[in-house]
Amino acid sequence: MVLKKRLFILIGGLILSAVILLLSFLLTKMGRSNLGGALAFQCGDKITYQEDVYKTVQIGEQCWMKENLKTTKYRDGTPISVSDSMTDSEWIVDKKGAYVCYQNIKENCNTYGALYNWYAVSNSLGLCPAGWSVPTHNRWTDLERSICNSLKHENCETIFAYDNSMGFRGTDEGKNLKSKTVKGSDAYGFSAFLGGFRNPNGPFLSLGEKGFWWTSDSSGEFAYGRVLDALNQGVRQVESVKSSGFSVRCVKD
Repeated sequence: MVLKKRLFILIGGLILSAVILLLSFLLTKMGRSNLGGALAFQCGDKITYQEDVYKTVQIGEQCWMKENLKTTKYRDGTPISVSDSMTDSEWIVDKKGAYVCYQNIKENCNTYGALYNWYAVSNSLGLCPAGWSVPTHNRWTDLERSICNSLKHENCETIFAYDNSMGFRGTDEGKNLKSKTVKGSDAYGFSAFLGGFRNPNGPFLSLGEKGFWWTSDSSGEFAYGRVLDALNQGVRQVESVKSSGFSVRCVKD
């Protein structure tokens, strides 16, 4: 009886050791160094947020979502107001936060992400997942500087200064951020589509021609953003009224 008990213990120990070795091997293959890090996020992993799956990419010292946000809910699950249930006059006065798909066509949200007014960006409920945020004006600048330096251009800190000057900056940094589908090189995996925008008064414009992205910073009635253009290879700084509908990218905190 004692022999059988010892045999069971021995077999159980061997099975447990084999399971641990197998898990260790699999986690090492996935780039994990130990069992405790099995669930730890590493940039390049996919993340699921509000039932949508997003790819991520490391660019310099930052980790970005590789695609535009398409969530219809805030971080806690509270629905964001949807524009197709609003009139143009309701959209322009909304200050709680709203989103829309380009031309109110859901497939455009699937392809290009949603267009949000800036009040959705600034809503205290949070637009991006926990541990992520809408990039500040300066964090966008850090991205631009990182691309500029990686391309071995000179005076990147001067060209991409931490200021609020409007207009195109740089030479081909925008080209390297744009998806190949819009004649970019997508050299860093940012994969920017040109999803257009919604004018504060209601009309949709520039799909396939320009892409507009919010920052989390504002000044008075205006908020800051970035534009990538099919006809210009730089990156444009803009300020726009907060009721404009722009795309959003999230960056890891």
